[in-house]
Amino acid sequence: MQLPIQIDRASPTPLQVQLATQLRQLILGGQIRSGAALPGSRELAVNLRLSRNTVLLSYDRLTIEGFLETRAAKGTFVSPRLAKGQALPETAQEPRADVAHTAALRPVERARPVIDFSFGNPGADTFPAQAWRRLILQKLAQAGALVARHGDPSGLADLRQAIADHLGPARGLAVHADQVIIMSGVQEALNVICRLFAVGGQPVVVENPSYRRACQVFDSYGAQLRPVAVDGDGLDPSRLPEHSTRLAYVTPSHQFPTGGTLPVARRLQVLAWAKRTGAWIVEDDHDGDFRYDSPPVVSLAGMARSGNVIHLGSFSKAIGGGLRVGYMIVPPHLIKAAIGAKSIFSGGSSWLDQAVLADFITSGGYAKHLRRLQRMYRGRLLVLLDALHSQFGAVDISGQQGGMHILWRLPRGWPAASHIECEARRRGIGVYGLCSGVAEEYGDKAYTERSLLLGYASISETFIKKGVLKIAQVVADLGTAGSVTSRPRAS
Repeated sequence: MQLPIQIDRASPTPLQVQLATQLRQLILGGQIRSGAALPGSRELAVNLRLSRNTVLLSYDRLTIEGFLETRAAKGTFVSPRLAKGQALPETAQEPRADVAHTAALRPVERARPVIDFSFGNPGADTFPAQAWRRLILQKLAQAGALVARHGDPSGLADLRQAIADHLGPARGLAVHADQVIIMSGVQEALNVICRLFAVGGQPVVVENPSYRRACQVFDSYGAQLRPVAVDGDGLDPSRLPEHSTRLAYVTPSHQFPTGGTLPVARRLQVLAWAKRTGAWIVEDDHDGDFRYDSPPVVSLAGMARSGNVIHLGSFSKAIGGGLRVGYMIVPPHLIKAAIGAKSIFSGGSSWLDQAVLADFITSGGYAKHLRRLQRMYRGRLLVLLDALHSQFGAVDISGQQGGMHILWRLPRGWPAASHIECEARRRGIGVYGLCSGVAEEYGDKAYTERSLLLGYASISETFIKKGVLKIAQVVADLGTAGSVTSRPRAS
């Protein structure tokens, strides 16, 4: 493919910036269509008389921005998510003061932000591609009849054993492989649990605020949701209802969305409450792999002695959401019933994915991968916190002890979180209020109106700094319309 790109070597603009800018314009103008393959880096470097490194840096930049995507062994392509003629976010000029507040009320555009503080997924640059490719080839060479027949609905035995071995030191969970049931993710596990416990018409405790998709699953089965308030340390056990409760869904590792970690004393209180009321606890180990200031706290399932805790986990946050492999840990007396309920939803997960993941764990590759992510994410978190403090002074942050996102409680007198989100999105910056961040709050919406969720796992440190500066500009401009009484620091 010959591209109409002109490089001006006399310009003070770096060559890689010139190339990235012109490629972006060609994509946005429709000259290069969505899904089209781009020339290889060597070919384009020769055509434009540039170094290959310059081309690679330009491609990397556009990949981060969401314009391009790389497909293993195939090349670089224009992202199929981009619509023809999509306009760039208006980042080059700020809105007039008299229209800034009105602009914030416009619906959020669906175009992917240039700088995106999204959360819940690891960065595309973190996937262990080399190790994964090697393991896939090894497993395919050994596949034989394994790919031709249906597997066990409870999952591949090797993977179940690998997960059981991993959870012992990682979560304080001494479980047998038979207690591990492979799921396509937490969502499927929740459906299995609802069917298993026949929650229709039964009270189910959820945290407030909580993970919306979990609430939707319980609600779809006719459960009576009982929201219980959280604070900086997660679920408040003193607010748990003393009447009979069927299930209690909790996220003690990194409460979603506030980020609190349930202390040991509270965990013991929750377990005592469950034993007293006859409730089953559903422990979603959300973001449990990532701790930055201390080792992980022993799981509720690891502390329980009465066999009334079901532990849920997945590999989406550490490896990628596209893997779709999770697990459910059940007490021994529930194994048969749980497998029966699971088999109604599916006959099992992909053999190849399970086999590769099992080898990745048992070979030590997964532990090494987690250590690398810990260092990377902690570095990005520190950059985000430093940037927020630099632009806004003292900030009310929770969740920074672990996980992949923080919750920022906005000062009184600032615009509503939804206004900041919309105006930031219009300028190409993705920040998220609770509603768009798949969180559900019941009651007076104290968090919903005054909180933003900022993910940092999938965004570079350079973009974190630029993004926070843009957020400061958004808040300052919205303030000119009379919405803000306290202003961010001038840059």
